[in-house]
Amino acid sequence: MRSRIIAAMIALMFVTIASIGIYAQAPKGMTNKKGSMMREKIFDKLNLTDAQKDKIAKLKTDFQTKMVDLKANLQKDMIALKTLRSKDEVNRSEVIASVEAVNKSRNAIALALANHQMDVRDILTPEQRKIAKDHLSGMFMGMGRQGMMRHFRGNGMGKR
Repeated sequence: MRSRIIAAMIALMFVTIASIGIYAQAPKGMTNKKGSMMREKIFDKLNLTDAQKDKIAKLKTDFQTKMVDLKANLQKDMIALKTLRSKDEVNRSEVIASVEAVNKSRNAIALALANHQMDVRDILTPEQRKIAKDHLSGMFMGMGRQGMMRHFRGNGMGKR
């Protein structure tokens, strides 16, 4: 039982970390009609071919469509868990099963994100991968714990 709880906590931490990018928003003034200026800068630096752009656009559309369903499933599972916990008579096995369903949905989201990122990476040439890696690591330089927590506090998540 204890190993299940630890495994669930590790999975939850992984999903939380992986989902930061999903919910991230560009700073005010950093967007235009085409989307984030930062995203455009990286795409300009990569010098993508038209074929690469088309493949990435299709992957993005497919990923967004899949995420709608995955997020809906997660919300349904969370509502079911909340409903179970609000009952006067709480059944341990039902609550545990519901928590496992929530974690399964979160894991599915994390796996879909990882697969999407790897699919996009597979389209890039080795030189483009290096440029992307260098660009992304530069974006997060100096962003220590306090920088990360600032983003969570803005959404009410960092409050104790």
